[in-house]
Amino acid sequence: MGKASRSKKKALARKRREARQRLQTAVGAVVVLVIVAIALVVILSSGGGAGAVGEISQSADGSWEFVLSDLDGNAVHLSDYRGKVVLLNLWATWCPPCAREMPGLQSFYSAYHDEGFELLAINDRESAAQIRAFADSLGVTFPILMDQTGNVIRAFRIEGLPTSILLDQDGREVTRWSGMVRPSMLEERVLPLLGLAEGPTSTPLPPNDEIIWQDDSGAWDFELTTVDGETVRLSDHRGKVVLVNIWATWCLPCVREMPELQDFYDDHADDGFVLLAVNARESHTLVDTFRREHDLHIPILMDPSGAVIEAFGVTSFPTSVVLDRDGREVDRWEGIIQPGQLEERVLPLIEAG
Repeated sequence: MGKASRSKKKALARKRREARQRLQTAVGAVVVLVIVAIALVVILSSGGGAGAVGEISQSADGSWEFVLSDLDGNAVHLSDYRGKVVLLNLWATWCPPCAREMPGLQSFYSAYHDEGFELLAINDRESAAQIRAFADSLGVTFPILMDQTGNVIRAFRIEGLPTSILLDQDGREVTRWSGMVRPSMLEERVLPLLGLAEGPTSTPLPPNDEIIWQDDSGAWDFELTTVDGETVRLSDHRGKVVLVNIWATWCLPCVREMPELQDFYDDHADDGFVLLAVNARESHTLVDTFRREHDLHIPILMDPSGAVIEAFGVTSFPTSVVLDRDGREVDRWEGIIQPGQLEERVLPLIEAG
């Protein structure tokens, strides 16, 4: 066989190899296109965004989507709550401010959940058992989700806990709070989104010195309205020992001491003792919901202007002021009343007659 013949065969073989390579490349490209097309169809048919637990995404219009597990292992999609105003509260059990704000979040959730408000408490990488024990100790009923990968924390660029992010009905961020959030702060931003914002009151509040005052003998008097709308004068209780407990729904120590106060009131209401729980600058809706949720039947008074708080020089909650039968201050607690302290310090005044 001559050189020319061998060269022709090599050239022909080379062309066949090149043809096969071009065919393989073309087939590979077609396969890739098919896979991409299938993926697009799946994404579009599912609405796009996050799919597996732990995934989070944001669409072009700014709306957020994620999938997280609840404490029972169920997958929860943020998009399931479209049409509702959603507060994302990012927290952990080791975070003291997170624990302190929980009662206020629960109070707000209970008051406005039926109005189209949802609260999703997203825990930062802790176990379900640890989270459940913590939640049960505080009596919270709102949904708790677990961010086991930390993807949500990272996607929202959270720098500290607690952080609360308010989303509108379309899942877009409206505002956020870094640090503790109180019900009054939520009412200011959430109620307009729910269409529940109240206009300015038609009856302005009276000056503080017309709400609370002190006579030359040091006896206190004030006039406030109960959560049921009845007017109460402190001087109506002259001749009785009065405990004025100043509190708020968002105050964890306030919530924890309520059972002790309720029990003492029940035991001594017929013995010349009166308990007046004065709420600090919160709305009627929040306070009434809190009262019903905790089954309280102690008298609860509303101090919307903070007149009583200022007059008594209250700097922290709870604060409890003991007044003698003439209305003069004889004792006070700043902070939670511990079991047995009412029997030790108030009961002798009652029994003195």
